[in-house]
Amino acid sequence: MTGLVLTLIACATPSTPGPAPTTSTPPAPAATPTRLALGSCNNQRGPQDFWTTISQAGAEGFLMLGDNVYGDIEETAPSSPDLPELNTAYTKLGAETGFQSTREAMPFYTTWDDHDYGKNDSGASFAYKEQAEEIFLDFWEVPQDDPRRARPGIYTSWVVPTQGHVLQIIALDTRFFRSDLTRGPKGGPKFLQSPDPTATVLGEDQWAWLAATLAEPADARLVLSSIQVISTHHGWERWDTFPAERTRLLDLLSHAENTLVVSGDRHIGGFYKLEHNGHLLYEVTSSSLNRAIPDLLMGIKKPETDPDRIGDAVVQTQLGLLEIDWENNMIRASLSHAESGDELARQEIPLTPSAATP
Repeated sequence: MTGLVLTLIACATPSTPGPAPTTSTPPAPAATPTRLALGSCNNQRGPQDFWTTISQAGAEGFLMLGDNVYGDIEETAPSSPDLPELNTAYTKLGAETGFQSTREAMPFYTTWDDHDYGKNDSGASFAYKEQAEEIFLDFWEVPQDDPRRARPGIYTSWVVPTQGHVLQIIALDTRFFRSDLTRGPKGGPKFLQSPDPTATVLGEDQWAWLAATLAEPADARLVLSSIQVISTHHGWERWDTFPAERTRLLDLLSHAENTLVVSGDRHIGGFYKLEHNGHLLYEVTSSSLNRAIPDLLMGIKKPETDPDRIGDAVVQTQLGLLEIDWENNMIRASLSHAESGDELARQEIPLTPSAATP
């Protein structure tokens, strides 16, 4: 039996949603993917050569992990509720021929982060979050009968039958419901852990939905989080800024067999491993598509030391590749240069044989 290959490229209308899981209809064109691309941190004004790299990789689906465009409102001037900055950013991306051809060739599975939410580092207090959600759903052509059209937030899941196995893809919304961040001191970490025990990342409705969704049968799961879950050794946005919420997420994921977290946001990539409740959890961070940090590229600065990271951080613009080998119960993960496609790092992640599919 051949393996499944996934390529990673990695960074509302109010209503009362129920806790039952809902599975969104996969975006058109409807096709069962055997190769998936996913990623984060695409400045629509920057180079777009990575679309060619995706095409050459033979990807059959694309998961975007947030910061899919940079459409932040102006910090120093009032913005219109129409969010012209965000609309302009999406218009430019939509006009990109590489994006158009990729969109026509494969289904996209998307979540957002702050820059395509509309304001840097923002969360639930963003004044125009309902407008941002409507722009997101319209640009990504989410059907009118999709559950996301009837509830706040863009969280969703897809069930992908492939090669006799079931792959579940879960997209978290870490923006719409997230409590305000706690700023660090000048010259120190940008964000500190929140002292508020009631602070949230997902909000209670999304938490209930996630627990029910993770209880659905699947042979393997990808959980898309725009921000890093495992890493606690940097001062940027991360789940650890809300430590109780991070523990709650790790508790849930540790009871869901064969779950891999994929994340973006950081403008570096790497593989991460953490033992929690006696279970090993892995994370692949791939970021960014076209916004590498110059000081890291030139060696002026170094990525943070992180004991939970396996090997060195990847600082070049990058795509990731996951080869899911069902027969040998293994995910072979790699990070490759976004433009050349040259492999930069590789890691094997074991799977446990699943009884979800007879």
